[in-house]
Amino acid sequence: MSVRYLGSVYFAILLIAVTVLFVIVGTFLESWSGSHLYAAYFTYQSPVFQLLLALYFVNILLATLNRLPFKKYHIPFIITHIGLLLLLAGVFCKSYFGVQGAMGITEGSGSNQIFLPNTYAL
Repeated sequence: MSVRYLGSVYFAILLIAVTVLFVIVGTFLESWSGSHLYAAYFTYQSPVFQLLLALYFVNILLATLNRLPFKKYHIPFIITHIGLLLLLAGVFCKSYFGVQGAMGITEGSGSNQIFLPNTYAL
């Protein structure tokens, strides 16, 4: 695979098509099992989906770098693609370092406890 192809719109369309398949499978798994955690474990948290996100990052980065040398009219394109790269970087940070849970807070109160799914407490 060439660097030009990895940064092309054709590769982006392929990635979008694969993402659509993941979303369809995730929707059916969640509907069938009644559990978002089950669907997320087998689709959105799977190593294959993480690879897909990494390929999105590569595609967007190379699409931006393929414009070198940058001209003044490339500025909106560059800003948009840098924003997408930052968004994907945030997704990676959340996947590896983040905590997902629920916290019940009523108006006028605070809390330092979080409910983590699939954990047990005595």
